[in-house]
Amino acid sequence: MLAVGRSLRSSGPGGQWTGPRSGSRIPFAPTPRQQELLDLAAQTGWKAAKTLAARFDREQGALWWADRQWIAHLKTAQDDFFHTLLGEEFRDRATGHTDVNAKAHMFVNHYSMSTGMITSVVGFGAKFAGAYRDHDGDLLAGERTYRIDLPADPPARLFWSLTVYDAETAAQVDAPGQTYSSLNGMDDIALNPDESITLHIGPERPAGAENWIRTVPGRGWFAVIRWYGPEQAFFDRRYKPGDFIKTRQ
Repeated sequence: MLAVGRSLRSSGPGGQWTGPRSGSRIPFAPTPRQQELLDLAAQTGWKAAKTLAARFDREQGALWWADRQWIAHLKTAQDDFFHTLLGEEFRDRATGHTDVNAKAHMFVNHYSMSTGMITSVVGFGAKFAGAYRDHDGDLLAGERTYRIDLPADPPARLFWSLTVYDAETAAQVDAPGQTYSSLNGMDDIALNPDESITLHIGPERPAGAENWIRTVPGRGWFAVIRWYGPEQAFFDRRYKPGDFIKTRQ
């Protein structure tokens, strides 16, 4: 097998590097032992990134609200939702350094980034919040049942959504009889008398529950709530979603 790349030239007088020769083809033929090490390195990198993601709430600037488990993917100051602490390329706006932990977390579980996700223009773009843990600080688990309460009038000019993802694959939860592990403002969402919204997440529908997302026992999961076209109530911090509360162990 050949890999297109650049061959290495020998150093020049005095040990100075003379640079690579462009356009050469370098044979890539790792030994079985090298293949084994490369495979182990890839697995270790994936596991490290997954561990960072599951503990991202402990990073400085990672929580949207001090009394909630919801994380900000590009980090935020809790008194200023108009400005992210990191830029689109995950560089710290104050120091210019790349926040490797934030970048690893984003791309192991969420895969992409866009300007619209960090815009601070009211009514445009989107704001995301992620959760890996319930109100008690425990990782979210598919065998447990949870309730989450969203205040009335979600601050989204376009629509809001809450989606549940498998912790290992980062794909939507693949549960029997369920096409999408997501509910959003365009669905026929049942409202409480005060127009707040209660969602139920678990392996079986709780008695009387109308808004329900099914999970799979033995599989961990995480959630992302999105506000498309976020409104002033979000930026003013007047709107705050609840945490996931265990209703059945």
